[in-house]
Amino acid sequence: MILLLTHLAYATCPQTLYAPTESFGDARGEVSPELSSQLDTLLFPERLPDRAGIRTDQLAIFHQGALIYERAAAGYTPESKHLYWSASKSFTAVLAGIAEHRGLLDPTLSVCEYVETESADTCQVTVHQLMEFSSGIAWRETYEGESPTASAVLAMLYGAGRYDMSRFVGSLNLQDPPGSTYQYSSGDTNLLSAVVRSVLEPHFGRDYAWTLLFDPIGIESATWERDASGTPVGSSYLYLTPHDAARFGHLLLNDGCWEGPGGATERHVPEGWLTAATTLNPAAAGGSNRERGPGENQGRQFWVNWPNPAEGEGPRWSDVPMNAFAAQGHWHQRIFVLPDQELVAVMTADDRDHSIDDNQWLPMAMALAESRGESATSPPASAPDGARLLGTLGGSGEDVFADVLADPAGLEAALESVEGVSVATPEQVTVALPEPPEGFVSTPPPETYDNALLMLATGFAAKEGCSCIFVTGRDEETCKAYLKVSPDVAKIRVDYEAKRVTSRALGMSPSRARWVSERDGCVLE
Repeated sequence: MILLLTHLAYATCPQTLYAPTESFGDARGEVSPELSSQLDTLLFPERLPDRAGIRTDQLAIFHQGALIYERAAAGYTPESKHLYWSASKSFTAVLAGIAEHRGLLDPTLSVCEYVETESADTCQVTVHQLMEFSSGIAWRETYEGESPTASAVLAMLYGAGRYDMSRFVGSLNLQDPPGSTYQYSSGDTNLLSAVVRSVLEPHFGRDYAWTLLFDPIGIESATWERDASGTPVGSSYLYLTPHDAARFGHLLLNDGCWEGPGGATERHVPEGWLTAATTLNPAAAGGSNRERGPGENQGRQFWVNWPNPAEGEGPRWSDVPMNAFAAQGHWHQRIFVLPDQELVAVMTADDRDHSIDDNQWLPMAMALAESRGESATSPPASAPDGARLLGTLGGSGEDVFADVLADPAGLEAALESVEGVSVATPEQVTVALPEPPEGFVSTPPPETYDNALLMLATGFAAKEGCSCIFVTGRDEETCKAYLKVSPDVAKIRVDYEAKRVTSRALGMSPSRARWVSERDGCVLE
C-alpha cells in the first residue's frame, strides 16, 4: 500500500513535546540495572593501546525527555565538550530549514542567487541539491588510508581551501549533471553553510546560529568554528556537551517544535520539512553513486534507515525501526533519534578502527527504554517492509513521499503523479534522474589538489591541537596523542599566554592556529 504526504507549511506541532526548558529529568533509577551494566561492559571496556578497539568517550540515552543512561570514559565528564565532526552537517541543514521557514531561503533556486562562485558551472546547482549531496561538483571525500593530497575534503579543511572553504568548493567544476548522482560531500555542506550565512547574518547578526537555534532550545555549550572568511564550518567543526546535543535531538523528535519557558510552542522549521530531511532522497535511491559504501543512505544531511531497493539493501540498522535517523560524524560521533521509541541517544567516541557496532548497542538502548515499564513506548507491531522515497509532485516543486511496501498492489498507479519515482517490482524501486544536458562536459576531480603533504599535516595538527586544548580543555599530552595520525610527521608547540598553537612537519612548513572566543573556537591563521 502507498501513503503520499505533500509538503505543506502547516503551523501545527505534536501534542506531546519532549523539550526540557531547564534540564532533562533523571529516570536512571527507573530502568533495568542489568541492561545498564551490559551497556557499560560493551561500550566502555578497558582501552587498548594504539587507539585500537572500542573507545567510547561519552554516551547519554534519553527516553520521553528523561535521562535513562549516562557514562563517560576516563578523562571525560558529562559536561565535557566534544567535537561532533560531520554530525555538524545536520545542524547546518536545520539552519537552512529555519531560513526556509522564515521565508528567507528558497531551496529550489540556484546557489548563485545567494553566493558568488568562481566556477560558472556551480550556478547550475540548487540549494536542494547541496542538501541531498547531488551537486555534481567534482569531489573526493577521502580520509585516512588514502592519498592525503588527492582528498578534496582535506584540501578544503587544512590545505588550499582552509581560509575560505565555500570559495574553494565553488571554484571546482562539475563532474556530473546536478541532481543526477549521489556523492557524500563536506564541500556541498560548506557551500550550503555560506548560503545560510548569506540569508541569516544580515537579519540576525554574526551569531545567527545562537539566536535562531541554540538559544531557543537551551543549548549553552556550543562552539562552532569558522574559516578565516567568517563562515561557520558547517560540515565539521561543532563542539557540544552530550546533553546539549540531546536538546538538538529532541528538537528533531518534536518535528522541529520546542516549548519555551512561558509554555508557548514554536515551530522552527516548516511542517513536513523534517520528514523530507529524513526520507531517502532521489539521488541516494537512484543507483548512480560515487564513493558510496554499503548502507550509506541519506535524506537531506541526515543518515536514514530506510532500505534502498535500487542498491539491493535493507535497513542500515537492522534491528531498529525504519524511521530512525541520525546525525553522525567521523570516528563515531552519533545523535540518534528513534521516533517510535521516543528515544534520543548521543554518543561521542574515538573509534578509528570501526570497532563500535550500532547494531549491537542500539537495540540495547531500546530495551533499556522499554524496561521503564508501562509508560515506555514499543515499536509498531507491523513496521513497513519497504523503502521510503522522496519525489516531486507534478513539477510543482512540492515534496511527495512514497512508502513502498512489500505488497505491490496499485503501486505504479499511485506513483503516476510523482515525478521522478517509479517502481518495477517491490524489490526494485527506480528513480528517474536527470540526463546530462546537451554539451555537458564532465570534469573529474584532479589527481592531486594544490597542497603539499606537509601543509596538510601541519594544518590539521595546528587547528585540531588548538581546539583540543583551548575548546575542549584537554591536557597537552592527551591532545598530542589524539592528533597522532599516519604519517606522524607534525609536531605542535603551545603558547598558552597567546592561546596559539604552532605546528611544523620535519622542522618546516609551519601552520598556526589561534583561539578566538568561546563561540568561535580556533581558526587557522
